[in-house]
Amino acid sequence: MADQDDTRKKKVVVDLASPPGGSAGAPPPLNQAAVAPAGADAAVSEGEVSFEELQAQLNQFRNATPKADATISGDPEEKTRKDPNAPKHRGILATDYEGPSYSELKRRASQQSGGDDNRLALPVGYMLHEYRIERVLGIGGFGVSYLAHDTNLNAKVAIKEYLPNDLAMRNEETAAVWAKSSRDEEEYRIGLDRFLLESRTLATFRHPNIVRVNRFFEDNNTAYMVMDYEFGESLNSWLKKRLESGENPPDEAHLVQMFVPLMQGLDKVHEAGFLHRDIKPANIYVRDSDGSLVLLDFGAARQTSASASANGMTSIVTPGYAPFEQYHSHGRQGPWSDLYAMGGVLYWFVAGRKPVEAAARVQSDPQEPAVDVGRGKYSENFLKAIDWALTPDDQKRPQSVAEFLPVFIGENAVGSAAPAGTGNRKSPVWMKFGLAAAVVVAVAAIGLHFFKPGSMMAGNAMTMGVNPGSIRASEEVQMRSSMQPLMAIVSKATGRPLEMSLVKDFKPDPAKPGSSQDIIMAVTDKIGAAARDYGYQPVGKFRNIHAYYLTKVGSGVEKLADLKGKTLGVYTRTSSVGPVSLHWLLLNDIKVEEINLKEFKDQDEMADALMEGRVDAVAVAESGQDSAIKRYGARVKQFSKSDPFPGYAIALAKTVPQDVALKVTQALWKMDETPEGKEALKAIIIGSAAGSTEIKETTSREYVNAMEQIERARKLYPAADPAAAKK
Repeated sequence: MADQDDTRKKKVVVDLASPPGGSAGAPPPLNQAAVAPAGADAAVSEGEVSFEELQAQLNQFRNATPKADATISGDPEEKTRKDPNAPKHRGILATDYEGPSYSELKRRASQQSGGDDNRLALPVGYMLHEYRIERVLGIGGFGVSYLAHDTNLNAKVAIKEYLPNDLAMRNEETAAVWAKSSRDEEEYRIGLDRFLLESRTLATFRHPNIVRVNRFFEDNNTAYMVMDYEFGESLNSWLKKRLESGENPPDEAHLVQMFVPLMQGLDKVHEAGFLHRDIKPANIYVRDSDGSLVLLDFGAARQTSASASANGMTSIVTPGYAPFEQYHSHGRQGPWSDLYAMGGVLYWFVAGRKPVEAAARVQSDPQEPAVDVGRGKYSENFLKAIDWALTPDDQKRPQSVAEFLPVFIGENAVGSAAPAGTGNRKSPVWMKFGLAAAVVVAVAAIGLHFFKPGSMMAGNAMTMGVNPGSIRASEEVQMRSSMQPLMAIVSKATGRPLEMSLVKDFKPDPAKPGSSQDIIMAVTDKIGAAARDYGYQPVGKFRNIHAYYLTKVGSGVEKLADLKGKTLGVYTRTSSVGPVSLHWLLLNDIKVEEINLKEFKDQDEMADALMEGRVDAVAVAESGQDSAIKRYGARVKQFSKSDPFPGYAIALAKTVPQDVALKVTQALWKMDETPEGKEALKAIIIGSAAGSTEIKETTSREYVNAMEQIERARKLYPAADPAAAKK
């Protein structure tokens, strides 16, 4: 089942579609044709630009100011272009390095491998700026991937080198990469320029299921992309180990939990105007830390537009996963092409083999449908969704992730979806608000049949309302799935099925008797309000929360008192951590009015603002501190940490029978005592509840007090605008 992918990549045919206007490298909307500028060469068809114009755009990108575009190092020796959100550091220059030369390292590598080393790859030990090459991760038609050690941050990174082996070769004395011939030079340079422009766009993606690009630069007459190194293994390896240990392939619920976040990340790539074009089990990793999926290897990624599809997009083929339109450079490629590959991966799980090669399915399709091969193991709608994604005719496939996702999670049937190619949604709400709203609506609809542990039990069903706090709407499907193991334990303890729904507040509707939730889970102030106003009894709390105060080394900020007259970045007022950070200032007799507060909605953005000098310090949650240290290492330091505040909690309605309440409470308090309970705690990803190792006893008074302190602290935030001030 874990068969090896037979990847065959044809010679590069570079897409000459015009990069969009505006800032260099900014992606166009999908399927929007570029217009050739006036006076363009007659040989260039409408929708294309010449090589000279592409070079002009790249030069505009290279000469951009740090604030308007990617930053240019002020050191003339470094020649390093950086993602503006990436760490700013000088790195190791050629003049600083005193180790063995490139040719000496290659000689050593050849001796150690008996002359069998790969001539294209950089040798182990080679210093590429501050990155020391440790080993080759993979070699493909477009370049080489390396595992490297960041000597500044003492962290492992993955580096992608642009090196199209059909066009280029490496100088064995200097490590420089050159076109193989004068005929290949122009094509090589165009590909290099596109690699840089695409690196810049990929560096703007911020999604947990897409590998993160931290930096990119030019050296050795080629270019490099520095990415997070993901600790884990490919889906191939993961499934092989699972089957060898005697476990069954993942069931439908598990596959939905794994792949919905991945598809949401893919949708972000599509929204930015890019296609992955090489989705397969080998390019999807399972993280060691939490089992989540991450999409790797964007070496084949390309911008997409109407002109790109018409005028020559690179041909790349992985048999079984590549759709037929990728077998030739003028195929109509778009998001539907990536969805075909995603359907192929799901078919691989269901059938135990990869799909039939697309070229063999055009005339008469010999492939056994998923609805037949998976019958009895998976629901019919789930299998039909896979077959829909694998439709050979690209016009009859789902045209976007937003169109496919509600069918995949079971909210829509294939027949009720919008016609392929229209781009419409079934619901006007989705047409107005896009994917995030579609996911929210779909989640609400599937809650009763997908997330319903214990649905075959005889007792009366109980309801559980969850308020996800400041979680992003696009993450709600994953959040609901992460709650299923805990709900199963509660259902087993009470002998009753448990139905989960997402709620904004816990106020009962007087017009609807019994409308209150039996069990609720929410962040600090929501639980406190429910306890004070509606009589809910908190019975178990997850891990406490803290506010962590960070600054840049050398900033002069050593303690809270040093914040006077400074700018402090604080998390959004709708969170708990933001108000907790201001409450900590009050407890330490710091006058908030003497500090310039700047409100943020994203903790990574806060860390970037700190390192770029837009703020003097930030107050973040533990997850924000972990991320900042991972990205910036020893250049960021903590100078204060608040006292603990109660975080997420579970509470019971006063209408829940006493015997049932006792069973729920005991089940929660004993979760850390069984392997099943520990796994359920580990699965939860909601806010500060994530990472909890136990559920502790608590009281209504603890949460009411915490809520009142948070409410007072929220009044310290500056008004967002005059209208907000009046309110």
